[in-house]
Amino acid sequence: MPTLRPSVPWNSRRFRNALYGLCVALLIAAGLVYYAFFRFQFQFIPADKMPPEQTDTWDAKVENAIYIRYKPWNEVFLFHCFEDLLVPADGWPDRHFKNDRKLDETLFKWQKDGAGAMRFSLEQKELVPFKIEGRLWADGNKLRVEGTIENRSKYAWTPDQAGALMCFRAHLAKEFEDVEGMRIWLTKKSGGRVSVNDLVGRTVYPFFNFFVCRKDDPYEPWIAKENKTGTRRITFASTPAASLGGNRYDYMSCIHCNYALKAEPGATAHFASTITFEDIPGKRR
Repeated sequence: MPTLRPSVPWNSRRFRNALYGLCVALLIAAGLVYYAFFRFQFQFIPADKMPPEQTDTWDAKVENAIYIRYKPWNEVFLFHCFEDLLVPADGWPDRHFKNDRKLDETLFKWQKDGAGAMRFSLEQKELVPFKIEGRLWADGNKLRVEGTIENRSKYAWTPDQAGALMCFRAHLAKEFEDVEGMRIWLTKKSGGRVSVNDLVGRTVYPFFNFFVCRKDDPYEPWIAKENKTGTRRITFASTPAASLGGNRYDYMSCIHCNYALKAEPGATAHFASTITFEDIPGKRR
């Protein structure tokens, strides 16, 4: 009976080169998988691609909202980007858009910008003329937002009179539900932190708002929210920041780190935000 022999001897240079090439290919593939997981831990989901039962609530499927899945937690959140502009406007509130707003959300546009990034824009000519251009992208365990807004109105925008609402909602992530505000935190400039419950208590009024744009305001320009077990934290920071706020109702479960806008007519203001998702060290689920 004939003996079966390998077509390429095990100790030949050809076999060693083939084995080396295979090892390199496997290492590259493993590196790409590792890079993709740690570099792009977020998935961006347009509102019209979400299950209808998950968008059947206030402002859950408007054009300037985008859903974000944080893969390590397998939780979905909603980012309501430029929910509204709080700027001078002739004829307001008699003249307004949906929900008495000064911003027409139907003009908002999202566009995919490669892997792990989205570009957004809005150009408005009525009521308040302005133009927004920006980018939302994944950076490890952080979401970053950056862009510009051009003031095309006749009014000067000053931080004490002009701002933009930036809303981050956790209504689909029930572990972050906190109607009492016990786990929503502000950081004091003097050191330490204080909860929304400590500041306003548990009242029937679910909204809260604290200014951070004035020199003597006591809080740092970021807000944090923790889950029920105290093992996960979301921190929302903006610059320049006007105020920290939110709505504690379970159908909203949102926190805000709103922009302060400063721009003369014809000038452009820059904005940036970071939303950080972190596991709290030393705590187990």
